[in-house]
Amino acid sequence: MDLKNLYGFLLVAEKQNISHAAKALGISQPALSRQLSKLETELGKPLLIRGNKNTTLTADGLFLAERAGEILALVKQTEAAFHTREDFSSVLRVGFSDSPHAKTILDALEKLKSLHPEIGQILENQREEKLLALLKDGLLDFALLSMTPDEKIFDFLPLETGAIWGIFSSYEQKGTELANEIPLYFLCPAAEEIAASLFPNQKKIRSDSLFSLRLLIQENRAFALLPSDIFSPKENDFSFLPLRPPKKAVSYFAWKRKKNLTPAEKEFLRFFQ
Repeated sequence: MDLKNLYGFLLVAEKQNISHAAKALGISQPALSRQLSKLETELGKPLLIRGNKNTTLTADGLFLAERAGEILALVKQTEAAFHTREDFSSVLRVGFSDSPHAKTILDALEKLKSLHPEIGQILENQREEKLLALLKDGLLDFALLSMTPDEKIFDFLPLETGAIWGIFSSYEQKGTELANEIPLYFLCPAAEEIAASLFPNQKKIRSDSLFSLRLLIQENRAFALLPSDIFSPKENDFSFLPLRPPKKAVSYFAWKRKKNLTPAEKEFLRFFQ
């Protein structure tokens, strides 16, 4: 696929009008229409629904728009990295989800910024499945994960704080068994795996927000399977029931295997070794 055609397609998707997109590109409408037709021919699928006033995307067009954005972003990042790979004038892209080790990552980034203010930083807070996809596709440099990464694809370092897995609940529920009418919440795939194994009959719900989960616990509307140090001492007014036998909460700081690290990436990695 021609990158020029992809860029034109994305501009049409954004403006929902071929004439407006052509004007923004500085080319004629027929020239842009030919580029779009060529792209549809290459892929063998219709990408656009051409109306009298607006142009919208088909289901295949929506899929391509998402992937084309990632492709063009990777091209831009590669060009920038090529010109800055011998110095610290680059951008670090780091992904994480709610985890007690997220603070470790943020602290390291803050130290890196104080030592090398010229290094840019882009942070992605996403579900772990999305982080893995971005990391694999080269759209992230590093990611913090809860599950052991695939050694064939990623290099990684385990991170431990001494935390263990357990059940958080409100004080009113302290010392009780898990009531079936109250769901068990979790944040990450590692906790989901533990919950499925130890609490097969409990209703289980995945949450994407530690803040919302904290409110649910306070209101006696949730149990939560979380690492023991997920809340700061000032925030933690809950009871904590450790799993038996105790199970360590480990995170994994990962990057793509055999990646040719830039000076900025090597410097950041040094904080964890």
